Amino acid sequence: MRASYIGRLRFSLYIAIAIALLAFIARAHAILGGENHSASAPGSSKAIAQGVTQPLILYTDITSGPNSGGEGNNGTYLTVFGTHFGSTQGTSKVTINGKAVAKYLLWSDNKIGVQVGPVSSGPILITVGGVSSNSDLTFKVRSGHLYYIGATADNSAPQNCSTMIAANSYSNPWGFTSIMSREQSSYPFAKVRTPYTYYRCISLGDTLVFLNGVSYPYFDGRGWGASLTPDKKGASASSFVTFMARPGASVQLGGINGAMYPVRDIS
Repeated sequence: MRASYIGRLRFSLYIAIAIALLAFIARAHAILGGENHSASAPGSSKAIAQGVTQPLILYTDITSGPNSGGEGNNGTYLTVFGTHFGSTQGTSKVTINGKAVAKYLLWSDNKIGVQVGPVSSGPILITVGGVSSNSDLTFKVRSGHLYYIGATADNSAPQNCSTMIAANSYSNPWGFTSIMSREQSSYPFAKVRTPYTYYRCISLGDTLVFLNGVSYPYFDGRGWGASLTPDKKGASASSFVTFMARPGASVQLGGINGAMYPVRDIS
């Protein structure tokens, strides 16, 4: 009797182990095969049915910004990072709260750069081959202005802030003074054009966009060994200045032969 009971117990244990092993294999296959990244993702069932790998959004470079102003009056730029976006865009698209973004600046399998345009606050969604990504990341529309710094040098003396701000645009960006010195004292921001020359003129909520080719390995003239030293009083998680490179741009701040820190917050 006891031997029979032990035999049945062993048989039940083997069955339980077999079921657990099969479940583990199925889950591993789903993860490695990329068939279903999220049980709640809107396109997961469709992706499985069509045999298409579902796009997956992992994170974005910003979570909020203006939806107007700047280049083409299309608002801020947004870069989305993830996987399975496809090497080229084709008919794929990015929407925010159900509305397609205004402009695509770069598209690769793991990174997409856009300009948001007149969208409203809500979930970010990428659709590739009719299959939708996860929609748990959001973008919030808020007020603010965009200002641009370009690669062309500007060796003129800085003007007052209101004059410089009025003249700035995507097609007429600010420039830096073209001097090359390893001495911080050579870069007084009130006399030569450094990143801080422009930063001190903009407000919380604004965005400073660096365009392709900007290379500034030097100092901002404030004695902190950095190319830019933000110090806005009252900055918080909901009120801040955004620094970004236009999607696809190659930009350098700081360098071995110049400033030790690209950006150093001293607020």
